[in-house]
Amino acid sequence: AVARKAQSLLDGRQYDQALTVLEENIQVYGPSVEICREQGQVYEAQQNWPLAYAAFSKVIELEPTPENYYGRAHVMASAGYYDQAQSDLEKAQGVWSKKRISERNLSLQSKLEELKARIALQKGNYFEAHQLYQKILQKTEISPQTYLNTGLAAYHVGEYHLAIASFQ
Repeated sequence: AVARKAQSLLDGRQYDQALTVLEENIQVYGPSVEICREQGQVYEAQQNWPLAYAAFSKVIELEPTPENYYGRAHVMASAGYYDQAQSDLEKAQGVWSKKRISERNLSLQSKLEELKARIALQKGNYFEAHQLYQKILQKTEISPQTYLNTGLAAYHVGEYHLAIASFQ
């Protein structure tokens, strides 16, 4: 119930109120995965990278799942800390490979692959990014951002026809 209220405030961009609700809950009941994750999402929306990192680190401390490593990796990539993001992606992959494959895990696997490709692109590893995006394009659900990044990676490795096709 608390997380839903905080999510509603987050959706309404009422960040300070969302943080107040979450902090009050932590004070009364202590930190939980759900509340700390929500807290991390609020800080991420505010682009408060150190506090977002701290919140997701607490989530991982409480429950080291691939989803939680992905959350922290996403924060670090958004903040420009690509090596830390890549490290968290590798940890997520390691934990993920030990879990039973389910539809939920396949969705997470797609997110992990897209973030890994985005990090390679941002770090200037264009050939790696191009290869990763080519694999991603073979999937059924592709976001507009993925097409854009695929085009950028293709352009940087001289695959201009693929770049043009990705931008259309």
